Amino acid sequence: MWKHVPKIDSTEDLIALAQDKSSEGRENLVATVADLFLEQGSVLSERERAIMTDILKTLIREVEMTVRKELAERLSASETVPGSLLTELANDSIEVAHPILVRSEVLQNAELIEIIRHRTMEHRLAIAMRRSVQSDVADALVESGDDPVIERLLDNPGAEISSGTMERIVDRSEKNERLHLPLVSREDLAPDLAKRMMWWVSAALRKHIITAFEIDPSTLDVEIESAVRGLIDGDSGAVDPKVALEYDIEHKQVDPEDLVQFLRRGEVSIFENMLAKKLGLRLELLRRLLFEPGGEGLAIGCRAVEIPSKIFAAIYRLTREAKEQTKETQVGELTRATQFYLAIDPDMAREVLTKWRRDPEYLWAIKQLSRAAERAVEEAA
Repeated sequence: MWKHVPKIDSTEDLIALAQDKSSEGRENLVATVADLFLEQGSVLSERERAIMTDILKTLIREVEMTVRKELAERLSASETVPGSLLTELANDSIEVAHPILVRSEVLQNAELIEIIRHRTMEHRLAIAMRRSVQSDVADALVESGDDPVIERLLDNPGAEISSGTMERIVDRSEKNERLHLPLVSREDLAPDLAKRMMWWVSAALRKHIITAFEIDPSTLDVEIESAVRGLIDGDSGAVDPKVALEYDIEHKQVDPEDLVQFLRRGEVSIFENMLAKKLGLRLELLRRLLFEPGGEGLAIGCRAVEIPSKIFAAIYRLTREAKEQTKETQVGELTRATQFYLAIDPDMAREVLTKWRRDPEYLWAIKQLSRAAERAVEEAA
């Protein structure tokens, strides 16, 4: 609470109070000016407002944190306080800035964007909590690259998120599970973006997407088959076939898209060596994983090293077709394999992969993980 402060009847009284350089005098002055803004803001002359603003902007850097915090709390809901003063407080440490950033309607979007770009993640979190967040401010919050900020923004029903920014968040969610639920819970998520997330969300969320976005489950098989066929048939440019045989497996970072490109071009030996390097497994064990019935071991290995689900699906299809000497997988088989892959807990997959690296007798681990994944798929059906 503010201490008792002297009555101010004129600008001259205010200037006189400003001449008191003691700590108590500084606190009294801040409290007095704040009271004047709040109680007489609508009747102050422009000269009085300018004087008080200049005094406060100078003194808030000198008074203690507790005084600045209380000042920010008192001024955060006022619509008569000059924006320049609130901007000063909003750029203070987060303990002071928080109520201004969350509640003040005086701050302009340009000022909020500057704070987003130049202050801390805690400042950005506070801005993401505002009652309303306009699209240009939301764009800047997402551009910051802070996943906790993006999550907070998605949880805010008053946030306006443009279609382009929403698409960037969806793409980002492929590698960040914490964004999945807040994304699919938003009413402004476009159905095509929700459908794209089917490739990497959990079985429970896939069921939610199908219901909430009225997606016909019978179309999923066709769409998954089409997407994987496009990946297999298309030329991403990831690998130049002229240099395929010279690919430096030992020293080159393994790109998941390269795996598909080599496999579809018939460079099976290079593909096997690349995937063996990616998984950290001996080549003999890798080949057992690739061509065993059901493909569970391949799914576990790919999940453990975070190979994207679409890449896994393409590898699964190509290896099944090579093994069975056919150009087509059975209808729905690719969907079931993808659902199985997504149902695998990544941490459990990594534990199994570590076991495989030490012990090639891996079938017990496949069965153990398969049961859990199959239960998850059945529960989502």
